[in-house]
Amino acid sequence: MEFIIYSIYTITLILLILFNIYIYHALFSSKFGKYPPFAPTIGKRKKIILDKISEILKKSEKQITFLDAGSGTGTIIIPLAKKFPQHKFVGIEWTFYPYFISKLKSGNLKNIELIHGDMFKSNFKEVDILYCFIVENFKKPLSEKILSEMKKDSIVIANGSHFETMEIVEEVKFDKEWLSNSIYFYRLK
Repeated sequence: MEFIIYSIYTITLILLILFNIYIYHALFSSKFGKYPPFAPTIGKRKKIILDKISEILKKSEKQITFLDAGSGTGTIIIPLAKKFPQHKFVGIEWTFYPYFISKLKSGNLKNIELIHGDMFKSNFKEVDILYCFIVENFKKPLSEKILSEMKKDSIVIANGSHFETMEIVEEVKFDKEWLSNSIYFYRLK
């Protein structure tokens, strides 16, 4: 019994140390809050996003380029890349650990490109569908980048916050989740 208690204590301590290392790394690598911390898309929200994007990808006869700006561990991009090998998927993640996990999870998928870097230094000109989790401090610069670089009729899916500079095509509300905000769908004009 003593061994089990000691083992649980040791594992908990190791996890706390790793979590603290991650927090400090995220703080420094985010340039002290320029980028949001890693937050995976899960549950009902993830299912709705995957279903909506899948509908669009199924209907397309031409190859679609999908960009996940802030792809984390690949919870959105990897299932889509596996399901739709005829389309191209690009994920950009600024935090190394989630990026590394997504690289491992994506295996040998030929239709996915994962980038460890700054989404603001990437080119959005060839993107047909953009998915992003939005926080207030980069909403304005991301909106400006989308509107100046993405082509007409491109689709933007924003999880968390609304781009005031774009017209909403559809809104899915979440009132009873810990994160009670919406998913917004836009089509660029």
